[in-house]
Amino acid sequence: MEEASASQDWKALVPEYPRPRRWDGVADEERMKVLRNSQEFREIEKSLRRYLEEKEDLLLPEPRLPSPKEAWELPPRRDRAAEKIVAGLSGSVEKAFPEKPLEENLQLGIRGPLAMRKILERPPPPPIKVRVETEIELIFWVLPNGMVDRAIPSVKGDAELERLAIQYMKQWRFAPLPQDQPQVEEWGTIPVRFKLQ
Repeated sequence: MEEASASQDWKALVPEYPRPRRWDGVADEERMKVLRNSQEFREIEKSLRRYLEEKEDLLLPEPRLPSPKEAWELPPRRDRAAEKIVAGLSGSVEKAFPEKPLEENLQLGIRGPLAMRKILERPPPPPIKVRVETEIELIFWVLPNGMVDRAIPSVKGDAELERLAIQYMKQWRFAPLPQDQPQVEEWGTIPVRFKLQ
């Protein structure tokens, strides 16, 4: 860039910018026509249209609410989703307990869905010396193949007796689930009694 000297005209060093159009004496309609044809106005108009299309649902007027008399005369609406849920639940309850509990399981004190499942293997209880007769109630889960997966005491007691009762319960084997039934874990509760010896 050149340095200006006192003898030079400073206007020669200033870059030329386009001068804005003078609007004196131009009619309002002519000004609006020029404005609407400008690139900036077109971009603003496009963005406004996009915004209005996105918000169209919010700008629609709400439907008129019925009067109390009209509302009373409307037919009741059916909640089909709720009907499906209720039908599914009532069907699953009927399928869940189609059989009666087995007599042997009732004598052992087994409750829950496992009361309907046949016991294939039940080893004798382990010989344990206890000072007081104790009963530990276990909640246990059986896999579809009939093996006991896990067991936990429903009420806390002696930790060593709980551990022995859980080990004993894990040795039990139940009949596998038939192939036409859902292959899911089933649960049950059983009291394990430790007697004086």
